[in-house]
Amino acid sequence: MKEIKVLSQGQILSEEVNLNNKLVISFHNSSDYNIIEKQKVAFETNSTILKNKNNILILPRDDIQELSKFQFFKHNLKSYGNIFSKNDLINIIDFLNERDYREKDIIFQCEFGRSRSLTTAILLHEYYLKNTHKLVVDENKIRNKVIEKIIRNYFKK
Repeated sequence: MKEIKVLSQGQILSEEVNLNNKLVISFHNSSDYNIIEKQKVAFETNSTILKNKNNILILPRDDIQELSKFQFFKHNLKSYGNIFSKNDLINIIDFLNERDYREKDIIFQCEFGRSRSLTTAILLHEYYLKNTHKLVVDENKIRNKVIEKIIRNYFKK
């Protein structure tokens, strides 16, 4: 049985991570220009990433964990144009299918490996990958309610 793992940005960019015969779903921040530039440079110069770029799906999606909490913050929701959507979920599923996911380990990755990537990995394993992959994570906690709602609604139809 193949594995699903969740990594942080630092872990995925480490030279120790072997990406051969693996599929990577990578969440990048999209609203903070400084972070975007650092991520872009890191991904465009890392030899392991460049060698495996056809097996990496990059999603520029901000870590919006719960839309209802925005009333308590000074964030302007309009500046966060890149929130995970049903189309992102469909893109992930298409990406996995086009690259024969049954034969490859899958890595979900975001900045810290604790919200977007962990939530997506847990729920896609539950609804879509349970028969082909084993979930290998340090903690099994859903933190991103926006992603959770989209994935659960999609698979309940």
